[in-house]
Amino acid sequence: MQDRITDAERAANKALKIQNQISTTDTAVADIYLNLSRIYAQSGNLKEADSLANRALTMKQEALGPTHHDVALCLEALAETEYRAADYAQ
Repeated sequence: MQDRITDAERAANKALKIQNQISTTDTAVADIYLNLSRIYAQSGNLKEADSLANRALTMKQEALGPTHHDVALCLEALAETEYRAADYAQ
């Protein structure tokens, strides 16, 4: 499983590098941050997962407004990270 998580992280970082060459403010960048957040949450790197989900949330809110579906997806990822952090703390 760890190999697949590593592969997913590598692919997402490659996508982020390519997308950042095009635009650093496009919502596609926020999508990649969100995907990376979920990858990091799955691997237990909750601090990085939380940071990336918050970056995605900020970008999506600024681009799409606070009530857009994509904003809700970012909030869901943040909730998952918080849940995992609470689970690890116990």
